[in-house]
Amino acid sequence: MSINSYSGFNYGHEISASNEYINFDDGAGEQSAQVEIGSYTLNDFLGKVLEAFNDKGGQEYTGVIDRLTRKIT
Repeated sequence: MSINSYSGFNYGHEISASNEYINFDDGAGEQSAQVEIGSYTLNDFLGKVLEAFNDKGGQEYTGVIDRLTRKIT
């Protein structure tokens, strides 16, 4: 038996022209990070968001995916 479906939690993370910017404040004022447009797995999505934050922010950002709670921290 094979699995012919995929986990909606792991796949289908879309970045488009309508959501490619993320505003955040790292203590030095509000920043606007631009995430590359594309379709990503959850791991790739987190990597692209962290890349965008690290390009704009004044500190180094890291993230972890918790598959039990389905949260990124």
